[in-house]
Amino acid sequence: VDGYTLASYVADGLIASTPTGSTAYAMAVGGPIMPPELRNILIVPVAPHLSMDQAVILPAGACVNFYPSSDHQAVMSIDGHAPVSLKNEDRVAIMASENQVKFVVFQDPGYFYRNLSHYMEQNPSIGGLK
Repeated sequence: VDGYTLASYVADGLIASTPTGSTAYAMAVGGPIMPPELRNILIVPVAPHLSMDQAVILPAGACVNFYPSSDHQAVMSIDGHAPVSLKNEDRVAIMASENQVKFVVFQDPGYFYRNLSHYMEQNPSIGGLK
């Protein structure tokens, strides 16, 4: 992170997410939910083994470098794009864009949390969708 080593992971994968993505795959593997107005980067390990197993929320403006190292095929998957094969000597750099998407929201400020609560109530694993 920003030129410093934060952690080495032995895991099935790592998810790098925006706050918007924090309510999708990142949440499904145990990551925290971040409000959409933040500009942070979320890093969540997938099935970590004997390594740091907690998600990390990095500040807006952080640059994260990943260096895959595996005896198996490493693949990078980005929403809406074909998977890209990675080699052990590759570097994947992630940082926020200077461009920011602006959404027009015709709801009050509590809409995100009410909608999230409603979404969670629909989860069949916690008794939803009856």
